[in-house]
Amino acid sequence: PFYKPADDTPEMRYLHERRKALGGYLPHRRARADEKIDVPPLDTFKAVLEATAAAAAGRHHRPVSGSGSTAMSVAIVDYGSGNLHSAAKAFERASRSLEEPQKIMVTRDPETVYRADRIVLPGVGAFADCRRGLDAVDGMLEAMTEAVRVKARPFFGICVGMQLMATRRKEHVTTDGFNWIAGDVEKISPREENLKIPHMGWNTLDLVREHEVLERLPLGPKGRHAYFVHSYHLNATNEADVLARADYGGPVTAIVGKDTAIGTQFHPE
Repeated sequence: PFYKPADDTPEMRYLHERRKALGGYLPHRRARADEKIDVPPLDTFKAVLEATAAAAAGRHHRPVSGSGSTAMSVAIVDYGSGNLHSAAKAFERASRSLEEPQKIMVTRDPETVYRADRIVLPGVGAFADCRRGLDAVDGMLEAMTEAVRVKARPFFGICVGMQLMATRRKEHVTTDGFNWIAGDVEKISPREENLKIPHMGWNTLDLVREHEVLERLPLGPKGRHAYFVHSYHLNATNEADVLARADYGGPVTAIVGKDTAIGTQFHPE
């Protein structure tokens, strides 16, 4: 019942080749064939953990989880889509660099997700398939909504996991999202004919609005690069919900955020 993306898709080719990719397109010019990007990718996972730990420290002398333990827990939602292994390893690596202990869990149990201190939703492939896969896990969407929208637990959506935060996606059919961030997920349309779809390559990010997660990430033309592989992006109704954009023959939504939820179109893992 769970969505498994086919191997021969841009998303899965990206996942297989991710660690080999060192070059690509800079946002405002085409990279030379022999050119390498020597700026390291965004360490978004560490920034997310640090920012939420800092917010917790503002309420307590030490960050304390909902269960009363000093160990904060991160639940990565397993619904049959997303690069779960790489996301988990990236969070584990980021956790080891922090002073406070972090418990990283990959789970498909709604109760575990509900009780977690932070929630991560990866996603790869078609929006509608990911939504069906999530709906197939009984009680998962309800648990996430209660934890994030009512209990104000930090949430991090990755790629399609970020797009699912939107109101809907217009693809072959219209599919509802969570409506946590008002707006539609629409196909990107570069102004330059030589720019292909899907958008696959490295881009710098332009800051739109300050956010405590982004305080720990160097953005702008001389900032770090993020890797994109997508054909759609979230066109938010409220500009205040957009935190950063990339340029690919026009503006592309790269990071969104509202209340305690944040999402990236790029793959930080």
